[in-house]
Amino acid sequence: MQHHQIILATIAILASSGFLLGHSSFSKSVSDPSSATSSSSSNIIDQNSRSLRLLSSAISQYIDPKSITPRPDGFADPLFVVPEAHLADSKYAEPTIVHSRPTDSDHQGVVVDVLSIGSETRPEYLTAQINTWASHVNVRHFWGVTERQDYDVNCDSMSKEALQSFVQTCKGPMGWDENVERFRAQHLGEASGFKTHNAGWFCAQRRPGHALGWLQAMYQNETMIPDILLIVDDDTSMDIEKMKHQMLQGKRMDGPFVGSSCYIGYYKIGFHFAFGGFGTFFNRASIQRMTQPIFCDERQGESEFTKSACANLQKNQIGELDVFQQGDSVFELFYKYSAIQHFCLHSDWAMGYMITYYSGGELHQLQPRKCRRPPCSSGSITCHNQSPKKMEEFVLAHS
Repeated sequence: MQHHQIILATIAILASSGFLLGHSSFSKSVSDPSSATSSSSSNIIDQNSRSLRLLSSAISQYIDPKSITPRPDGFADPLFVVPEAHLADSKYAEPTIVHSRPTDSDHQGVVVDVLSIGSETRPEYLTAQINTWASHVNVRHFWGVTERQDYDVNCDSMSKEALQSFVQTCKGPMGWDENVERFRAQHLGEASGFKTHNAGWFCAQRRPGHALGWLQAMYQNETMIPDILLIVDDDTSMDIEKMKHQMLQGKRMDGPFVGSSCYIGYYKIGFHFAFGGFGTFFNRASIQRMTQPIFCDERQGESEFTKSACANLQKNQIGELDVFQQGDSVFELFYKYSAIQHFCLHSDWAMGYMITYYSGGELHQLQPRKCRRPPCSSGSITCHNQSPKKMEEFVLAHS
């Protein structure tokens, strides 16, 4: 009881000092357990709510203060790596590489946009994609994002002490769903063979999430939504014709559908994800769902999609409720979530979680399944670990 009173007193002090990032009070459901059950049953969420575990390092049992990145003015924001007000503008930051066809181009009935996750260390990979498979007539926009669009462009220069503290926090308890938390603690970094001194690897995991903000900005006007959106790595090769044939089959066009060339299922954590280097493909209906505003208050309405999204927000399995505000779209929600101080997910997991719980559909395996084995072949929809030279060879083999 005494500890609870201390926490409430601390919250009151923070609120009176304006520390609550513009929010004057906490949701009753945070401080009053009796109200949580009622709120959960109706999926009503108070947009002023902020989780205690991310509010203040002074009252948190999870967050090491040394792992909070200070802002240039010296103030360490306990929630985001950049000032919250900056997030509204950051999503409009133009990608490093933008290649678009003229607006009057003939896309032969199918419009495809490509978002490629790249790096300043090898810009020739993004250029090679534009000059090879992404030159396909169906491709309208090609956007290549790099470190220039990161929330914190100096992220990879964090001190050794700060990085060690960050890793330690990510490997420890954070109040998540216990199965996801166990998976994160065991596997974070394994896929890429990370070393705890490689800050750049952790910084790069935020990049696809930041790009979701750009996509939200581009697709705010629904007429701009493509038939298919491809999210790939800069070392991905893609057979547009094979991908298009499967994505546009029959019922796959009727509702939200997200496909992958390399689907990975971990049933114990409750969601599946794609091996990002082989691409993730969104149809028009799924993009429409994930760019529409979500209201979990009296404006919720009868939409099954909205009800599902609000119910999953209430579960708050990875702390996403901490950044949600009424009217956020799914893309905006995970754009902001990727900017939290302790983004402790591989980008593939974050994308898979978003698709499973917030797309209105689920992730599907396209055929043939080509991951590491069997190796890339002429039958593959996509290939990974492609150098610019291999991209040229891929196009020749698939033409």
